[in-house]
Amino acid sequence: MPLYKIPLKNDLANVIIEPEAYEFFSKGYYSEIKLLQNLRRHSNGYAVFQRSIGKKKTETIYLHKVIAEKWIVKPRNPKGSLVVTFHDGNPLNLRFENIVWRTRSFVARMSDKTHAKSGFKGVHIDGNRFVATIYMNSDPSSRITLGRFDTAEEASEAYKKARREMLGEEEE
Repeated sequence: MPLYKIPLKNDLANVIIEPEAYEFFSKGYYSEIKLLQNLRRHSNGYAVFQRSIGKKKTETIYLHKVIAEKWIVKPRNPKGSLVVTFHDGNPLNLRFENIVWRTRSFVARMSDKTHAKSGFKGVHIDGNRFVATIYMNSDPSSRITLGRFDTAEEASEAYKKARREMLGEEEE
């Protein structure tokens, strides 16, 4: 069966969903509220349905979360909460094979975002040197200092190498 491309109300992009998901959202409550006809792109990139209920209440439905809860097996994870991510990084590609549950700590480690003054994830400045550190989990006591370097780029490479070797993770 072909995939469905659902246009967004506030963007030129489309959401891609599986036939089973299309059928599910075309019936019952989701059909009554016209979810598929009123999807918008949220400021964070996700496809959402939003509507006001009364004067002070808003209903928000994140399409990827509903699909993940219904069709994607959620791993048992006693060490942290899980979030929905996308293999290809596209939050509008909601094919089942593209959706994956991950821990928040994994997502944080894989993020390119950093608030470090060095400009590199896993690297901070100490005096006139750059220090590379890695955390084995979300616990601050799991920090391992990888070394001191003359440049932020060298420290960043050490961090990336450690992430591959110690955590088995590659940049996505």
